[in-house]
Amino acid sequence: MTATFFYCLLAYTAITCNSQEVTGSSSVLPAGDDSEEELAMRAICTMDSEIGPCRALIPRFFYNRYTQRCQEFDFGGCNGNANNFETYKECRVACRTVQKVAKKCRLEPETGRCRAAITRHFYNMTTGQCENFVYGGCGGNDNNFRTTEECVESCRRPKTRGIPKICLWPAARGNCEDNKPRYFYNVEKQACETFHYSGCDGNDNNFANEETCKHVCSKDMRASTSMIQPRGKPFGSRLRAGMRTREWRIKQKQLRKNGERADRTEHRGQN
Repeated sequence: MTATFFYCLLAYTAITCNSQEVTGSSSVLPAGDDSEEELAMRAICTMDSEIGPCRALIPRFFYNRYTQRCQEFDFGGCNGNANNFETYKECRVACRTVQKVAKKCRLEPETGRCRAAITRHFYNMTTGQCENFVYGGCGGNDNNFRTTEECVESCRRPKTRGIPKICLWPAARGNCEDNKPRYFYNVEKQACETFHYSGCDGNDNNFANEETCKHVCSKDMRASTSMIQPRGKPFGSRLRAGMRTREWRIKQKQLRKNGERADRTEHRGQN
């Protein structure tokens, strides 16, 4: 297999590839731009397998977005698309950046059979983002969320697991007329960023300073502070407190034993 398959670009364009050359519309990726390269490979790896119009039976591998595995198929020998690899290993390496997500998040968005025009959100495996689509109001499939936050929570768990729910909400300016500088947690970039708050309404993803935002929402920050200050107390003082508690329990146990002995002695004296 040549590098041709890695650069047959992009989804939603007319692409014609075979094992020897690429014809038709394609784009060459700029060198050194890893983020664009990853996006391009996700676009390739989320294409359906395509046998092509020729009649050979050449064993090839494609990445199945629905099973999230590389699988064998029979390639006709001409045309087809870029989701076509000579070996299982090549397929695995090329498609390693495709995020593992829940089954419903792998589905294409479906408008459904009704004719309403409702804005909903779906997870786009090609871009790795939650995006808008128009829902007809009935039918469709489960890759259909009322809010971006619901989509992110359901489909981007590897990045959002352990992050408080308020940190998944988008920045909300509110409905008043003030212009206060505040911070919110951008879950897509996994960073605290500034926005301007109007002074009322909005939501709880709203922090007075960057430090507070990071402390609440950043997994790395919470992990480091939890080691230093579990439950808000320095580790050393917590350890000393635990030792004092243990000593107190031992003393109480000893006092109970002594009390029981005194009671038995007094009881024998009365008899």
